[in-house]
Amino acid sequence: MRPEDAQRTAIAVRDSLAQLLEAFVGKLEVSPTGRATPAGPEGFDVCHEAHFPAATGNRADLKTLAPVVAQTPVPALGPGHGELPRFRSELGPFLGLSSGLRLGVLSRGFGSTQTNVSTIGGVEVAVRAGVGLEGILNESSDGLVFLEIGAREDKHASGMLTVPGRGTLTSRLRAPFWLIPGDLLIAGPILALASRGSLQRMAVQAANGGLIPWQSGIATRIGRFQFVLGREVGVALYRNGRDHPLIIPSPGVPPADVTLITLRSLQFDFPILEYRLFRTFSESQSSGLMIQPYMGFDKPIDSSIVAPTGASNPRLHTIVTGGFRVVFDWRHYLK
Repeated sequence: MRPEDAQRTAIAVRDSLAQLLEAFVGKLEVSPTGRATPAGPEGFDVCHEAHFPAATGNRADLKTLAPVVAQTPVPALGPGHGELPRFRSELGPFLGLSSGLRLGVLSRGFGSTQTNVSTIGGVEVAVRAGVGLEGILNESSDGLVFLEIGAREDKHASGMLTVPGRGTLTSRLRAPFWLIPGDLLIAGPILALASRGSLQRMAVQAANGGLIPWQSGIATRIGRFQFVLGREVGVALYRNGRDHPLIIPSPGVPPADVTLITLRSLQFDFPILEYRLFRTFSESQSSGLMIQPYMGFDKPIDSSIVAPTGASNPRLHTIVTGGFRVVFDWRHYLK
C-alpha cells in the first residue's frame, strides 16, 4: 500500500471512531431528512379487502417481495371480467364426480381348494361431497374430507379361479387423522365442546401430515406424492343371487364335484400411496388425475346352496387383494 493511501485509510478510521464515540456519549445529533413514517403495520387486511390499493416501490423491494408474494393468497381484481380466484388453496364445501379404472390381484379364491393367484379389473363411477382444505397452509398440507357413493363393475377373474364378473355399490370415506385413523372423527365432537383451541391445533397438525408428519405431501416436477394409509377407505358390498351363482369346487359332491351358491361378501380397500399427476384449479372448480396403489380384503358374510339339492354349505375363505386405481376426479366448490 502506498503511503498516501495508508494515510487516507487512517484518517477515515479515526473519523469513524470519533463519530462512534460522540454517538455513544450523546453528542452526535441526527436530523431527519424527510417525513417520519410509523413503524407499525398498515391497516390493510388481505382477508377482507377486495383488491390491493395502489402503491409504489423500488426495484430492490420488488425483488425481495416477489418470492414471498408467489406463495401467498392470490389478490383478486375487482368484480367483473378478468377477475382472478382469490386463493390458490382449494377451500370450502364441494360436490364432485369421480371415475376410475382398477387392476387388482387376488391372493386366492373363496373355495378351500382355490389357492391360485389371479388378476381382476374393473371400472367405477361415483358422486362425492365434502370439504376441500388442500394447500391451505403450504404445498404439503392435505385436509381433504369427503364421502363418496358410487357403483363398480368387475370383470371375471383370470386364471384358475371361478370368481365371476360382479357389479356392486361402493362407498368411500376420506378424512385426515392426528395420530391414528379416525381419531378426529371421535375426538372432534368432544373437543369442540371442551377445548376448541386443542381441536384446532389437532386439525392443523392432521392437515400437515399428522403428529408424526409422515403423510405430508411431497411436490416434485413429475407430480405430487403422499402416503395416505389410514386416511381413506373404500367399501363394496357384493351379492351374487340365484340368477348369477358362484361356482365353488367341492371334491366328492356329485355329480360334477362343484357347488353353486349365492354369496354376499364385503370388500375393503385401503389406499397406501397417492401419486397425483396433475391438478388444475379455477375460481370454483378443480380436476385432477391420480394413481393409488391399495391393499385390502374380500370377506364372505353370507351364502346359501343353489345346487345340488341337499349339499352342505362349503367352507369359504377371505381373499386378500391388492392393486392400483387410476382415478379422475372433478369438483365444483360451492359459494
